[in-house]
Amino acid sequence: MAALARRAARNPEFRIKIQSMGPDVVDALRSRFRYRGEDREIVRSPEFMLHDLETLGYVEGDCDDISTLIAAVLLVWGMPCRFAATIYTPGVTNYQHVFVEALVSGKWITLDLTTPPGTVQTWIQRMQEDL
Repeated sequence: MAALARRAARNPEFRIKIQSMGPDVVDALRSRFRYRGEDREIVRSPEFMLHDLETLGYVEGDCDDISTLIAAVLLVWGMPCRFAATIYTPGVTNYQHVFVEALVSGKWITLDLTTPPGTVQTWIQRMQEDL
């Protein structure tokens, strides 16, 4: 996920498109995001999702897809961010949900487009790598 976000953020075409959306890009993506659960994992890159936005008028995916896109957007805007993950099932070691945290005015805030604004996320384990 981190590698996909970094690659997209370095992609000149992706950068131009994100910057042209303005600083409210995360809100715009929230209003155009459709959650799509997966029986098997399908990786959607930030570039792929942005293409869907341009051609379909919306982006779709699961939590890791939208988190990777949001992380790439934040990197384009020069905002420090990191992935956080939760585990809901006792005894299960796989991550069951992932979201992004962004450093805003010295405080880490949650950006999770799969949940309503204001939802409080309690992470169980932070992924190893800040972006």
